[in-house]
Amino acid sequence: MDYKIREIRKNEYPILSDFLYEIIFIPKGINKPPKSIIEQPKLQVYIDDTTPSFAISLYEEYRNLGIGTALMEAMLQFLRVKGYKQTSLSVQKANYLVHMYRKAGFEMVDENKEEYITLFGHRYILHSILMQFLMRISQ
Repeated sequence: MDYKIREIRKNEYPILSDFLYEIIFIPKGINKPPKSIIEQPKLQVYIDDTTPSFAISLYEEYRNLGIGTALMEAMLQFLRVKGYKQTSLSVQKANYLVHMYRKAGFEMVDENKEEYITLFGHRYILHSILMQFLMRISQ
């Protein structure tokens, strides 16, 4: 399948709510919740004001074609270019994509009964802080 990954255009912003709804992992045998669920504050998990929350979704017919992985890699690169040191991702423990996020470099930093809270770039930041600390000591 041919596709091109590009930055979203302003006239496409209205479809973001569709993609936010598509992000919700719904285990087999569970009915889909109403679309209004995306407006619930408990679904918005933030680490801090300088760490963007990472979210990725595809319409079902475009899944399992490698597009999601390519999109995730492009989005992470975009964040690096924009100067972000890390990004967070909240994922349900039962979600089949947990392994993909770990493979991409997201590391678990917290968890609750249902979800893992992960960070991408976390190890880089810790390494950077340690190097800065060591450089100060050696001076």
